[in-house]
Amino acid sequence: GLHAKGGNGFDRQRSHPKWRVLASEGDEENRMAIVHSPTQHKIQESAMKMTSIFVYGTLQNARIMQTLLGHAQLPDRIRVARYARLHGFARYKVRDRVFPGMIRSPQGCVDGCVVSGLSQSELRILDWYESEEYERCITEAIVRADDGDDGGNEQEGERVSVETYIWKDEFVGQLDLDQPWSLADFEADHLEWFMQNTVEPCRKEIQKMKW
Repeated sequence: GLHAKGGNGFDRQRSHPKWRVLASEGDEENRMAIVHSPTQHKIQESAMKMTSIFVYGTLQNARIMQTLLGHAQLPDRIRVARYARLHGFARYKVRDRVFPGMIRSPQGCVDGCVVSGLSQSELRILDWYESEEYERCITEAIVRADDGDDGGNEQEGERVSVETYIWKDEFVGQLDLDQPWSLADFEADHLEWFMQNTVEPCRKEIQKMKW
């Protein structure tokens, strides 16, 4: 059945492409488990121009980001810091899906990327892609020049104010808290399926919208 949102249920007008599941996963009821209309977050234009986004899931993949934003490759104005870390959070796989959600966890930390230089319309695209189960919040990330595998001191990294997409508390039951999410595993096992069944359909929907 449908997962309730705040006891009122979702708008059933359309299914967001991101919530499609692998053909081998679940029955028809589960495949239509979450249905809603896209929404746009209202954020002041001045704030959007200064926003850096910490991404920790599928948006770390350059091919996915480029396709969603409609670029053959990211323009020079969009800068990506590949080695960033967020303390006080943990990342888990969403049940029966191939993407993660991130929740607050005092002892946790999540590695990801910081993306800056996005236009106002590009930020709106990312808001729509992440869908209603996430909310964009302000926090602080540590950005390093390298991945730190050589044992470098994390304190040498730059502390940067970022916004990030946090999984809403009301949907925490949809996370598999026994399954941390891995970008490497996602790219090896699910990237091509996700591109065909989620990212490319999302891009088609985006092209129909007026941002």
